[in-house]
Amino acid sequence: MSKNNFSLKEAQRIGAAVGVDWKRFDFRQFYMGLNLELQRGWYNSTTHVFSVDPSAIARIVVSRLQEIPDYYTRLGRLLQEAGREYGPHLFDRSDKNPFRA
Repeated sequence: MSKNNFSLKEAQRIGAAVGVDWKRFDFRQFYMGLNLELQRGWYNSTTHVFSVDPSAIARIVVSRLQEIPDYYTRLGRLLQEAGREYGPHLFDRSDKNPFRA
């Protein structure tokens, strides 16, 4: 798959298609989640278990946000910390990192 991220408009459309309630879920978290879950496995195709279907990815994101509303912010901090500890090469693919400023 050549696509490496979703645009803001695509995220809104995908969220609407799967029935995301924007009063309940933070759009920024949803957007970060879509892009992170899309990229999982690109670092190691052997461990890639997620679909590239946008609606399947959206359901994964929603399930995580139901449990922890700021899941992707927390995960971003964890990945950044791990990158400092183990080296940025583990997680940072500059063109694919949704947490990169």
